[in-house]
Amino acid sequence: KEAGIEPKKVCGKSKEPPCVRGRALACYWLVRELDHRTVDVCNWLGIPQSAVSHAVRRGEGLVRHERLRLRS
Repeated sequence: KEAGIEPKKVCGKSKEPPCVRGRALACYWLVRELDHRTVDVCNWLGIPQSAVSHAVRRGEGLVRHERLRLRS
């Protein structure tokens, strides 16, 4: 919801800005906030593990800059 896209668009390799943003936030929250392994996240989202690692860093920047919070 934070990215303004449907959840299924987070999966895959789309380079559309809303999808990249949604994937970055999902990866950050899944890995850093919910303690999932990057290997599991890459399998769930259908992207390489290196892409998950990059997305986590990108998501961290978004969360800090925009002061976003994971909703329970």
